[in-house]
Amino acid sequence: MKLGPAVNTRLTPLVDEVVTGFSRGVDSSGTTPGRFHHHIGYTLLSPARNGVYLLEFELWSNQPGLGTSRPIWLLFGNNVPQSELEAAATWVRFNLWQPTCGGDLNADGAVDNTDFIAFVEAYFTFACDPPGCPADFNGDFVVDAGDFAIFAQQYNDFLCP
Repeated sequence: MKLGPAVNTRLTPLVDEVVTGFSRGVDSSGTTPGRFHHHIGYTLLSPARNGVYLLEFELWSNQPGLGTSRPIWLLFGNNVPQSELEAAATWVRFNLWQPTCGGDLNADGAVDNTDFIAFVEAYFTFACDPPGCPADFNGDFVVDAGDFAIFAQQYNDFLCP
C-alpha cells in the first residue's frame, strides 16, 4: 500500500502477519477547514499471493479535544471467489467490529423510534450487500425475523450502555 511519498509504502509480506502502518498529515486550512480529500491507492507488489487482505485505518487529529475515530476496515481479495470475501467480512464483523450499541442505528446514544424506522426500511429491502449492514445483527447478509428479534430486545432496553 502506498499513500503519499515513497516512505509511506508497505510491501506485501510473504507470510500472514501484521504490518505496521504509517501516519499521513493532512492540511485542512483550505476553503473548508476540518475537511480533507484523499484517494487511497493500493497495489499488491510481487510476489503478490492470492488471498484476502485486510487494511485497518483510523483517523486522528492533533487538535485538542478531538479523539481517534473508530477503526475503518478495507477488505479486498486477490484472485479469490466472492464467497471467501463474504466469509472474511463475517469474520471481521464478529472478531473486530465492536459496536457500542448495535440497535442504535443513528448513533445518538439510544435505541428509539428513529432507529426503528431505519430498521424497518432495511427489513423491507431484505438484503444486505456484503460485508453486511448495520441492521443485519446476526451477520447472515439479510435483514429478517432473526434480526428483528435481536433489535426488539435492544429497542426494549432503550439506552445504550
